[in-house]
Amino acid sequence: MPRAPNQRVLIWSLKAQPGGGGLCGLELARALNAQPGVTASVCCLADSAMERLAQSMHLTVHGLPPAFLQSRRAFAVLLDELRPTLVVNPMLSLRQTPLLPLVLRSTARYALMIHESRGRPGNSTLAERVGFVAQRWEGAHADLCVALSEHTAAQVAKDVSPSCLLTRVHPAFTAAVEKSPAAALATPPRILFFGRSNASKGLDRLLAAFAHLRKQIAVELDLCVSEATARDLGQREGVHCQTDFLSEQALEARIQAADVVALPYENATQSGVAARAMGVGCPCVATPVGGLPEQVLHERTGRVARDMTPEAFANALRSVLTDTTGYPALVQENLALAAGERSWRAFARALLEALP
Repeated sequence: MPRAPNQRVLIWSLKAQPGGGGLCGLELARALNAQPGVTASVCCLADSAMERLAQSMHLTVHGLPPAFLQSRRAFAVLLDELRPTLVVNPMLSLRQTPLLPLVLRSTARYALMIHESRGRPGNSTLAERVGFVAQRWEGAHADLCVALSEHTAAQVAKDVSPSCLLTRVHPAFTAAVEKSPAAALATPPRILFFGRSNASKGLDRLLAAFAHLRKQIAVELDLCVSEATARDLGQREGVHCQTDFLSEQALEARIQAADVVALPYENATQSGVAARAMGVGCPCVATPVGGLPEQVLHERTGRVARDMTPEAFANALRSVLTDTTGYPALVQENLALAAGERSWRAFARALLEALP
């Protein structure tokens, strides 16, 4: 559909920490500002890490107070003064759901990005279950829902029944990238795992695969995990634990220092970790679950394990880490996709064109 001229887009994310959803919003705001006739700004909590990161990216920021009643009044005033033509929520937040009627009563259209529509088996908390109920309500009232994988889109179509659904594979994160990646394997090569270490992330699978792999080649494993997880691991040969909080720039530097990022997940809709890795050109090795095979293109940007066994995951890791001639092509393919088909500029164009 033809775009309306002079669009004012408000990225609305009230999470204190950026996380994957907040970073999606900031990357999208930056990409929208590069579109002709579009001005994007960010609405977030005042004095938060999200606000500081948005400011560091030179985005226009509207800070809301954290107290609910004050936040509601300030948000109502902002909508009235800014009069956005589109409000985008990059990830559902229960802090925002009670404020959504203000958006729906305005003249702005509302777009909701949906990262998952169902809880992970055996790992769903009460807050997550309430969140999925809220997401179904928000999705039913949205002018556009955006799913970040075909796997998620199939769930959203059934669970949310949105009036308009756009599906785009999760774009690559590039905001914190400060230097070009190495195009050759290190000696010894390094595997990186970071994120929550709950059951769905498959850390046990990775550790078993790593033990199997070290019997065959020299390799190191870097884990960015909680202190409790690090204590449970004890002293394992070749395993290095990082337990301190990492800034966006520090996290990107860790990925750039790795030769491969491991996604040994038990289940997943898609992965913000894979999006970060693609942004710096680092290949991923993933289990064949959910939307991961859509993000990690087998033998183009990384490897997808044949099955869920540690042995299959170890074989996939070894095929990347021992292919000294093919490794540079994986790096370059990741970078090419991050700059083109998987860029936030391509995502921004698709979002604007999909609006009813």
